[in-house]
Amino acid sequence: MKTRYFLIFFLIQVSVFGQIEPDKFIEKDIIDFGFVLDIPTSNHRQKLKSQLVSVNSPGVYLAYLVNPNAKSDNLSSIFLGGEIGIFGTKQVEFNKPAPDGDFFMNHRTAWLHFKGRYLPYIYSEKYLPLIDFSMGPVLYSSTMAENLGNDEVDKFYKYKDFAINAKVEAGLQIKLRNERKPFSFMGISVGFSASNPVKMINRNKIGFDSAYNVLEALNAHNPRGLFMKLNWSSYR
Repeated sequence: MKTRYFLIFFLIQVSVFGQIEPDKFIEKDIIDFGFVLDIPTSNHRQKLKSQLVSVNSPGVYLAYLVNPNAKSDNLSSIFLGGEIGIFGTKQVEFNKPAPDGDFFMNHRTAWLHFKGRYLPYIYSEKYLPLIDFSMGPVLYSSTMAENLGNDEVDKFYKYKDFAINAKVEAGLQIKLRNERKPFSFMGISVGFSASNPVKMINRNKIGFDSAYNVLEALNAHNPRGLFMKLNWSSYR
């Protein structure tokens, strides 16, 4: 019985693809870029939660993926490549402010990931669902700086830690351009991110002593959270 259903499904797929013009297939590569909003959850959110600075962080990303079978002129529903990105937030208030001066701290997260994308439909339609998965190193950093005036900034303290991060996301895109390749799409996606344990700045306790030295305060935990992307993609 299962074999019969599989054969019926296979014949339907062959029939559908056979009626599609060859230049409608997504067969070569994908350029994907856009905005991302990081939304920490669970214990990670509690560790970052502060009345002094926002927990959620906006950022940007760029990805490039290719059809691994392109050289052999074979179609593929899976595209492989990489993604880089960064998001962060700026803290201007501290638990123990400096005696004087204009100080701020940038909290940033940057990543370089191996990435894959699964497309249930590899031909250009009005709507294009997708599933992305990625893994790679991520850098968590916090930099204290002072505004000296005249666009001069003194970055005098930096803390950083590395981890391995994994992400999975699902999204839906809408076609913007219909004529010919490259096909242009715009969409949104929602995903989940997780990293192994790291130490990060405690935003509620970081501050200064009377001699302007940074009073370092750290939290050790596993970063976890959701993220949302507003993306633009070019398919060939």
